[in-house]
Amino acid sequence: MGDGGDFLAESAARWPERRALSGRGRVWTLAELDLRLQRHYHASPSEMLSRARMEHACRGLIATEKSVAEIGADAGYASPAAFGRDFRHRAGMGAESYRRLPGASRFTIELPRWYPRDRVLAYLGRDPSSLLQRVDGSVFRFALGMDGTAALAAVEIRPRRAVCEITADASAPPAGWAPAVHQRLLRLLGLGIDPRPFERRMRRSAELRRLIDGQRGLTIPQTHDLVDGLIWVVAGQQVSLAVAFMLRRRLTERFGRPVGGGLALLPTPATLAALDYGELTAIGFSRRKAEYLVDLARDAVAGTLDLEALEQGSATAVERRLLAVRGLGPWSVHYLMMRALAFADCVPVGDVALAASLARFFGLAERPENARVHELMAPFAPHRSLATFHLWNRLGAAQ
Repeated sequence: MGDGGDFLAESAARWPERRALSGRGRVWTLAELDLRLQRHYHASPSEMLSRARMEHACRGLIATEKSVAEIGADAGYASPAAFGRDFRHRAGMGAESYRRLPGASRFTIELPRWYPRDRVLAYLGRDPSSLLQRVDGSVFRFALGMDGTAALAAVEIRPRRAVCEITADASAPPAGWAPAVHQRLLRLLGLGIDPRPFERRMRRSAELRRLIDGQRGLTIPQTHDLVDGLIWVVAGQQVSLAVAFMLRRRLTERFGRPVGGGLALLPTPATLAALDYGELTAIGFSRRKAEYLVDLARDAVAGTLDLEALEQGSATAVERRLLAVRGLGPWSVHYLMMRALAFADCVPVGDVALAASLARFFGLAERPENARVHELMAPFAPHRSLATFHLWNRLGAAQ
C-alpha cells in the first residue's frame, strides 16, 4: 500500500478554513474536531476524507496511466477491495469503467437498492414545459455546455441502473463528454447524498421516525450547477412554484442557447451581465429581481463573486459570503446551499411550506415563526437539509 503522502498534503492544502480549524496552536480532541467540521463543512472527518480521496482517484484514473491499485493506494486506501467498494458506491460504476469514460458515448450508473426511482423521475419532470430538462416515461433528457459546444444526454432510469446516451451538436463529437455528463447526472439524480445515516438517526426516535415513513430513500436532486441555483433562488423568491418555472423558462427561451430536442442551455453569467434590467422586466421579472439577477451576474463576471470559490468553500464561508450579496437573504442562501452545493445541514427559514409542514408534523395550532422553526428543526441536525426535503414532500410542496 502507498503511504498517500502526496494526497494528504494536497487535501490539507485545499481546506479553505484549515487555519480556523487548527485552533491556533491548540490540539483538538477527535470529538471537538468532529463538531467543528460538522459546523464548517456539514460533514464528518471520515466523510470529508472519503470525498477528497474520490476526487483524487477520479483525476488519477483519467489523467494518469497508473494502475487502479496504484491509484487507490495513492489515495490512502488500505486495500484494492476497499478502494473498489468506495469508488463504486460514490461513482455508481467501477474504477475501470470510469477510466474509459473519456472515449465513451454511452455509460451506465448503478443505482443503490434504496434509490426512489419513481419519486425522482416525478421531481425531475415537475415542469413539463422546461427547456432545461424533460422526462418522458422513464427517460430523462438534459443538455449541458462546455467550451462553446453542447451535448444532449438521454438517460433511461431503470429500477437499478441509469443508462445514459450522449449526442453532441454538429460542432463537436461526443467523445470526451462522458466525464462531465457523468458528474452532472450524479448531481441531478441526487446521488451525492446518501440518506441512510439520516434515516438511521430518525429511526432511533418514535416521534421523529414518522418523518421518513413512506419516504425511505428520499434524496435531494441538485440543480444543474451553481448558476442554475442562483437563477432559481432569484426567480423563486416570494412567488409560487408555477411562476418560478415560468420565469426560468422565459429567461432560457429569450437569452439561452437552443441545443436541439426541444432543450436549451441557460444563459451564461456573461450573457446576463450584458443585459439591461428592462430586458428582464419585459419577460415578467419584477424590477427588483431583474436588478438582483443582473447584478449577481456582473459580480460573477468581474470576479467579486467567485463562483468557483463558493463551490469549494466551507458552509460557514459560503453562507457568510452569500448573505453579503444584495438580494440573497437567509431563505435564498440556505436553499442555494442545500440544492446547488449539497450542504447537509441547511434550514431555509422563512419558507412558508416548511413552516406549514412543521406545524402539521408536530401538531401545532398555528404556523411557527422563524425562531420557532429553528427550534423545531434542531432535532434533525446534522441532516436538516434532508429533513427539510422530507417535510416539503409530506406537504406536496418539494421545491
